Amino acid sequence: MARFPHIEFESCSSGGGRIDYEVLKRSHRFWASDNNDALERNTIQRGMSYFFPPEVMGAHIGNRHCHATFRQHSIAFRGLTALFGHMGLELDPVSADEEERAGYRKYAALHKQWRDVIHHGVQWRIDMPDATHPCPWRRQPG
Repeated sequence: MARFPHIEFESCSSGGGRIDYEVLKRSHRFWASDNNDALERNTIQRGMSYFFPPEVMGAHIGNRHCHATFRQHSIAFRGLTALFGHMGLELDPVSADEEERAGYRKYAALHKQWRDVIHHGVQWRIDMPDATHPCPWRRQPG
């Protein structure tokens, strides 16, 4: 990484199959799973957050139609889910309609606005008895 300081490396082996601190010495972040269904990602990202901070977890907005589960989620749900990690896009933005592209812009701007808190704040997990609210959590500077 020192040899290429302007290139960020994301480790992806079997969709998160090689996530450990030794690999982190050689990369900037991990791709936690090949499943980019936002509903599934909430559980995946919460689990990963017990071991690694959000700034090393690739959390991308995926396609409206998820290839792994065949579910469809709104841009709002996908965008909010992707906020809580190292955010990116895992799709072809050229093929998206204007509503989708507006969502990409909105959530990218929101992530930039809150990135310091999301990446470097103190995380408080809130356990919810209702499984329909799987992963609420809050971060604050500190």
